[in-house]
Amino acid sequence: MDLIIPPVIIGLLIIMIFNVKSLMIESSVNNRLNNDMQTFAEVTATVLQEEIKLIQNFLDVKSDSIRYISTNRDTVLITRKGRDIQIARYVMATSIRDTLIIPASLSNLQFIREPHDVAIPAFLRVRVETESLPEHHVQLKNGDLTVSGFAERRVLLRNVAVQANQ
Repeated sequence: MDLIIPPVIIGLLIIMIFNVKSLMIESSVNNRLNNDMQTFAEVTATVLQEEIKLIQNFLDVKSDSIRYISTNRDTVLITRKGRDIQIARYVMATSIRDTLIIPASLSNLQFIREPHDVAIPAFLRVRVETESLPEHHVQLKNGDLTVSGFAERRVLLRNVAVQANQ
């Protein structure tokens, strides 16, 4: 009995240490993913806000895409492509098409004109939702875990309003 009890106690201590260490790793990864998803959402909303500031005329506004003419007379299409944002620009001055794809881990993207019942809206609301993939997580307990981040911007459409008043 004296020969069996010490190895059992040492074995239990080793198992406890490994469980605590794995829990710390899982917690650290989940905290990093929470931070990353929220950062992706905030940065994506800021990028879209900067692009949308240049709207001169709306061509088409759908729930997950927007097409407009900018103050430089360029035609711009912003849309969700999978988990990324695609900004396609046709530069009128040089007749060049330029496409920019921004990785954003998107799970949802919405463009909402405000107010809804007028021909020329004063604001455009942009809602961004990001989500991690299950393979980003340390899958020790449940493999279906995902983390989301949310951001929203309400952009004043100054150029559209000025043009409507002229």
